[in-house]
Amino acid sequence: MTGLLVNVALMHWAVMISPGPNVLLVSQLAASGHRARALAAGAGIATVALVWAALAIGGVSTLFATFPTVRALLQLAGGIYLCYLSVRLWNSKPPGAEPERPSSLAQSFLLGFTTNILNPKSALFFASIFGAVIQPDTGLGVKAAMLALVFVNALIWHESLALVLSVPRVRGHYARLHRGLSRLASIMVGGYGVRVIAQIAMEAWSAYAR
Repeated sequence: MTGLLVNVALMHWAVMISPGPNVLLVSQLAASGHRARALAAGAGIATVALVWAALAIGGVSTLFATFPTVRALLQLAGGIYLCYLSVRLWNSKPPGAEPERPSSLAQSFLLGFTTNILNPKSALFFASIFGAVIQPDTGLGVKAAMLALVFVNALIWHESLALVLSVPRVRGHYARLHRGLSRLASIMVGGYGVRVIAQIAMEAWSAYAR
């Protein structure tokens, strides 16, 4: 169980720290002097992460229990997508454009929620990662721990980002380090994707050899 949660956490952190729509939104709000609104937007983003994770776990586990072959195909697709995401992370650019600035905390939360819910990468990431790690015998306790882990990770990261990037000097350092962070994330995600593909290939070869 611990190894499984560590894998999920590492993949989630690797994707979160790379510049993208969520990081752009929170960092620009914080940099503009709207710390409280940036915190509210971060909470909205974390809420969507929980929603996507719950949908992915529920749908994936039910489908896998009924159709084992589909499990292998989805795991293969998940591994391929993680490799694709790795390439995107390697070539990612730092945030530059400013998002719409909400006028209240409620609107900030909604903006964060909307930004993440409309981001296809979020849905694909959770479907891919959980499709790769969840097995038919994965217990409810492990799944609940995964959900809690995803929500806490997202909340800690985006709220910390809102607080830290309110400081101009820190924001400048992050912009200078974005290339290295993105490529480290790329290696982690790509390595896991290759591992998943190799595992499915070995399972298929074993079944064929019988």
